[in-house]
This record gives sequence, structure tokens and C-alpha cells, in this order.
Amino acid sequence: MISAGIYHRPGKVYGHFCTQYLPLMSHMAATKVVWKGGPVGGVWKPVVVSDVMPYTWLVRIPGLSGLREADRFALVGLIGAAMLAGLVIQFLSKRRITWPLIAVIVGLGALEAGWSGAPASSPGYPSNFGYHGTMRTLVPGLDRAILRDHSKSIVVDVPFGLRGGVGVTGQPIAPNALEIATHDEHPRSIAYTAWVSKRSINGMADHPFFRYLYVAQKAGGLYPTRLAAARADLKTLHVGWVIQWRNVWTDHHQWGRYFRVTKYLEHVGFRQAGDFCLVGHGLSGTSCPRGQHVWLFKYKPGTPMDPIAR
Repeated sequence: MISAGIYHRPGKVYGHFCTQYLPLMSHMAATKVVWKGGPVGGVWKPVVVSDVMPYTWLVRIPGLSGLREADRFALVGLIGAAMLAGLVIQFLSKRRITWPLIAVIVGLGALEAGWSGAPASSPGYPSNFGYHGTMRTLVPGLDRAILRDHSKSIVVDVPFGLRGGVGVTGQPIAPNALEIATHDEHPRSIAYTAWVSKRSINGMADHPFFRYLYVAQKAGGLYPTRLAAARADLKTLHVGWVIQWRNVWTDHHQWGRYFRVTKYLEHVGFRQAGDFCLVGHGLSGTSCPRGQHVWLFKYKPGTPMDPIAR
């Protein structure tokens, strides 16, 4: 366990040391621990689990090893709860006198749908990126440009990353990125899943365009050979747009980070196609508040603005 940033080895419970481990207990080295003053990459430490409880053995069954938390099995229980809810609606629909109750249930469900759960007093990045209440599924202007493109090309969102619970790579992504995807129906290169597989991570790394996009986000070196490889790789991908969410990186180095990524995109063949605002209506450019801009880039290889083509 971790208490005040200090790792306590198995056997120490509430400040008392045990001379030996408790019976019927196993200690699996399955948790990565990072603490202040410790190794940067953390270390693997043992976790106490019971030998007589079912979860200890269920996670060893192929296909269930990804259920790293016992509450994941609650998803199975939700199937029954959903069926019971459907039966209740079906029962209420058979009697005209109970129809108003259906309206009440639907209304309560509508109030919860899309609610971020973040009060106005909560902090912004990185907990909720400053979003409070409901979240729009479109950004005026931005969506129209992408909707006019019927090629079903891939949209890359910046900051870019494969995020979720375990095995995450890249940078935290903008929540709006997944919201507007339901509206424009273009495939996305980002992801937010409970588990990012090694196959997905390696698959992205095999493409120089995405590999050096990671590098650009981390202020790494973008040498001519790397840019040339990214340009060549991009021609084999069906990427048509890049959306740069300029409300995610909010630290004091944010503009330098966005500048580096913008230069990388320009070097590989993208051109800025619009500047939109997340707040207000019809705002753009200097009229949009700082940190609320969204830049749209379109893939136009070989144009005169291309610094490598010149």
C-alpha cells in the first residue's frame, strides 16, 4: 500500500509488522508503484490477495486476465439490471394509467445523458479539461468543414494518444474529440479504452507519421530524415484532417508545444483550414478567449506552402 507517498511492504498493517504473511494469502508481483524519490519508471511490488476468494483464480483464466479490478465483474450484473429495466417499461406500457410514469423515467434518463459530473467549482486540466455540465457534440464551423468531406478519411486529433486505463501512450486527449466523432462519422486515430493493447501501440509506432507526432509532442528532434519518412508514410494513410485542440495543454509551455506540433504538421503536408472557438457563437481569431481555440488542418501535400517541397 502507499501511505503519504511511502511504500509499505506486505506484512505491515496499520503500523504493525508481522513476522510472517497471513495464512491463505498470496503475494502477486502485479502492481507498479511510483513514489516521490523512487525510480522514475516505478517498480513492481507484490499485492496481497486471498487464496480462497474467487477473484484470485478468475483473473488467471485466459480472457479474464484483463479484469484487473473485482468491480469489472459488475458489468455482468448490469446485463440483468438492464433486462429488469426493460421489463418494467414493458409492464408500464400495457396500462394507459401508468404511461405518465414512463415519461418520468425517460425524463430522468435524459437529464443524466451527457452530464460530465463536474461542478463549476471543480478544477480544469487535467481532471476535466475545464468542462462543466453538458458537452456539445459539435463545434460550429468545424463540423461543417469535415461533414462536406464524404471520403471517410481519418481525422487525427492533437494532442494525440491512445488513452484509457492501462498501457496508455501519448498525451491526454480532448473529450470533445470523441464527442464530435459521433456527428461527423469520420474515423478517429485516438482512442480511450480500458486497456491499450501492445498490438495497438506497436501498430501505431510502425507508422513514422504517428511515431514522430509523438516525438513532436514531447519536443524531440525532428530531423530531415524523420520528416521525409513521415511524409512518405502519410501518403499511404487515409488521413485527411488534423484537429488541434488548443484548450488541453494549459501549462506555461503550452504555446511552445502547440508551435512545435504545428510546424511538424506543416512540414509533412498539412495546411491550416480554419480557426474556431469552443465558447460563444461565431467567435474566432482574437475575439476567442485564450485557450479556447480549435485549429483545423487539411492534408494538402505538395502545395507551395510546403517548406520541404520548396
